[in-house]
Amino acid sequence: MKHEKQNPRERILDSAFHLFRDQGYAETGISEILTEAGAYKKSLYDHFTSKEDLAVEYLASLTHSHADLIERVAATSEDLERFTDRWVDLVRRSLKNSKRQDCPIGLFAGEVASIPEMRPHVLETIDRLIQTMQRSVQQILPLPDTEAENLARRVFVAFQGGMRLFYLTGEERYLTLMRDELKYIARSVPVVKS
Repeated sequence: MKHEKQNPRERILDSAFHLFRDQGYAETGISEILTEAGAYKKSLYDHFTSKEDLAVEYLASLTHSHADLIERVAATSEDLERFTDRWVDLVRRSLKNSKRQDCPIGLFAGEVASIPEMRPHVLETIDRLIQTMQRSVQQILPLPDTEAENLARRVFVAFQGGMRLFYLTGEERYLTLMRDELKYIARSVPVVKS
């Protein structure tokens, strides 16, 4: 990793993010983060109180980038089926560039959800992503809030289920089934005429 122009906080975050993504939370130690960052323990504690603080930052960063991606895909989709196609194509491309073949948020949140300090952050992440999906759905299709929220939750469940099964088996068919289920969900929404 390049560190020439980054301050210690940024180097520590970059290293933690990289290691959490590649190895997982439990397999990543503070010493390893500091070594990769070229930083000292004092630098860590000048900015963070614990490994959990780094995990909170990582989860927030993942959530922000994922929400941004959902919004960008929705902004260029004329209907929910097109949104589904673009979303799953994006997922497939990103999986080719990743060591850990799963949704980064689902994988990481699953690892840290049992840590009492992390649980509220995991729940906040889920809420934020569902709200983002709800707004994105409403951008494509004018639905009442309750219907859009229900649809967003169904999409989230189908997406996480498909990603988890792909991760567990390595079988591409689960990504295809995920796309099919997401399209089924999209087709189940009544067309609203303006």
